[in-house]
Amino acid sequence: MSSFPDVRLRRFRRTAPLRGLVRETRLSLDQFVMPYFVAPEPLANDDLPGMARFTVDGLLREVDALAASGVQAVMLFGIPSAKDEEATGAWEDDGIVQQALRALPLAPWAARRRQDLLGLLQSLDEQVAPLDRAVQAAAEESTTARLLMQQPGVGPITALAFVLTIGDVSRFPRGKQVASYLGLIPREHSSGGRQKLGGITKQGNRMMRYLLVEAAHQATRYDAEFKKEYLHRCHARPKQVAKVAAARKLAVKLYWMLRTAKAHSESVAIESSPRVPLVGAS
Repeated sequence: MSSFPDVRLRRFRRTAPLRGLVRETRLSLDQFVMPYFVAPEPLANDDLPGMARFTVDGLLREVDALAASGVQAVMLFGIPSAKDEEATGAWEDDGIVQQALRALPLAPWAARRRQDLLGLLQSLDEQVAPLDRAVQAAAEESTTARLLMQQPGVGPITALAFVLTIGDVSRFPRGKQVASYLGLIPREHSSGGRQKLGGITKQGNRMMRYLLVEAAHQATRYDAEFKKEYLHRCHARPKQVAKVAAARKLAVKLYWMLRTAKAHSESVAIESSPRVPLVGAS
């Protein structure tokens, strides 16, 4: 039998002091955050009825009216005029969100802080750019890294990191040993005839696991084989579990690419067995 009363106790809401004593949730306008979609051209948002896409000038007018009503915070979602695989519209200096951030009216010290953060971002971009070029050059000079980069989703950083982390590929007779070395296999708690599997062991290089998960996420978009298996797992498992499984499959596939020196387009389903000879082995 439920303990909640069937009749609402309205006597507790008769006066303001009583309402203040019994209410559990308090909301005020300064706690709300208003989302805005910013685009180069104003359009109606068909996906979200009641929401519109504003230009930077239209956004400023909306924000002024919003501030007058008492709402003090906004959240911006940029819709660039063109999209690419690297999402350059999200981080380039003249992106639509960056233009809106610079145009929003702020208090003097808040505006000063905004300017300092934008300057810091520009400084970091200038430091990261030569590092990106150096990584790209190093990957192009490495035969094994160029081989791994033929797999969709694998870039120069992931390829170089995998080659350096695995080292001599002959250390691993099977692909599942590579997955174990990288901490991508489930933890096991077994007793007697009962087998219980938990989360992944998370052994080995943490950064390598992160790179493999990110690369596997891209591979599920551009590799039909990965996408099919990933969607199949998503029907029965949470998406995070499916992502880790895709990362494990990617690690094993990269291992076999190194072991057989075959590109992605030439690779075939190979049994995870030490019977497959190494390249160059007699």
